[in-house]
Amino acid sequence: MRWIKVDIRDTLRGKMRYQMTSEEQGIWFSLYCLAGDSKTLGVIEAAPGEPYPLKFIATQLRVPLKRLEQALKKFEQQGRIILNDGSIHIVDWDRDQYLSGEQAPKIKGGK
Repeated sequence: MRWIKVDIRDTLRGKMRYQMTSEEQGIWFSLYCLAGDSKTLGVIEAAPGEPYPLKFIATQLRVPLKRLEQALKKFEQQGRIILNDGSIHIVDWDRDQYLSGEQAPKIKGGK
């Protein structure tokens, strides 16, 4: 079964609470889920090196394309994601998905 780890403190009391609207938080969590379901963990793409069209992602997230584009721009400015040739890379995915003190495995295509 696939799962993602979510930092409760950041979600409830951290930067995310005041830097994002409720709608943006929903988009962020959905992107995080897509990144966890990807063949290259932490990178939202159909296959390695093959990004999804943004219109497809917007449809999957059930948000207007323009709203997704605005959220992606904001997340990039905040340093949460890196847009690379159409693929969406979640910053610090490896670090955030493992318990502190554990050595995160190197993931092919990751940082």
